Order: sequence, then C-alpha cells, then structure tokens
Amino acid sequence: MKIIITESQKNKLREGLLELINEYGFESVAESQGMSKLRLAKMVDLPIYSESNNDNEIVVRQLLKDLVEIDDVYNECDLIYDSFSGTIHWSCRFDEGNQIINTLSYATPYYTEDDIGRTPVETEEFTVVKDDEKEEYGSMSGVYFNTIHSPSEFKNVDKLIHWFENDYKLGVYNKILLHLEDFKERYT
Repeated sequence: MKIIITESQKNKLREGLLELINEYGFESVAESQGMSKLRLAKMVDLPIYSESNNDNEIVVRQLLKDLVEIDDVYNECDLIYDSFSGTIHWSCRFDEGNQIINTLSYATPYYTEDDIGRTPVETEEFTVVKDDEKEEYGSMSGVYFNTIHSPSEFKNVDKLIHWFENDYKLGVYNKILLHLEDFKERYT
C-alpha cells in the first residue's frame, strides 16, 4: 500500500524528526524510528559533513554502510563494509586471460580526522592465479597507496550519493588499476 502525504504533512514530519535529532542525536533517532540512516538523512534534508563533534549533525561516516548497500559492485570489484572496523574493502578480480589477479584494497572516506579532503586508497594484497597455481603477495601496506579528493561537506544526501556513486567509486577504481599495473611490472 502506498501512502500519499501532502507537502504540509511532509514538513510537519521533517520538523518532528529535526526536533528528535536535536534532542537525542541523529543515530539514536534513526535507530529508534527503525529506519536506515540514509533514509533519515534524506527525510530531514540536512547538510552532511566530513567531520563533526555534534551528535545532531550528520557525518559521512554514519552513512557508509547504507551507501555501500545501494550498489556493492563496481566493475570487477565487490565493495564490503566492515561494521567492526568501519572500513570499506574493495575485493577485485581481474581476469587477464592467461592469469587472474585478485586484489584487496581499503578506501574509506573520512576514516580519520587526518583524511579530511582526501580518501586514502591502499592495496595491501595481491593473489595471482596462473596455470592452477596460486601465488600470494600480502603485507604490502604502504607500497601501493594513493588518495582521491573528498569534499568536506555535502548540501544534502542526494549530493553525497552522487559523489559516492560517481566520483568516489571511479576514483578508487582508477587508483586500484594504477596499483595493479605497478604490481604487474614488479612481480609478474
């Protein structure tokens, strides 16, 4: 059943949610109302910040899980949100005909306060499968590292989703491809 509400009812709902957010904080309201944080952010149409110490403001970090769930595949890569660490993992499989190279990269927007304005992209593991033999190259921390630009604020959740689906995913994917090419020159 579809419920149709008037603009006036929508505004009253938004005002009520904003009052709750001001009193209890964004995350508490999403949980108590049984809705995703992304949906709540969309309903209240507030700006989204890269960092904040105010519980009433929405920060990107609170929405990462929901953003990944919109579409958790990009080209040859699966995006995985790790709730324990609050990180986004990119597990990619590149089939080059004569060999398959699997990569594991980390690219979490606004992971630390030092990351404001940029998202670190680090590929830490490569696995090469050739002629039914598997060779693993792990512990590559710091060897394959780049960053992509990340805005410090978004006007609303739609702008955040657009950035995540277009700029973030394309930027991270291109950095992983650079890491892959560099790896192949060194090791294969």
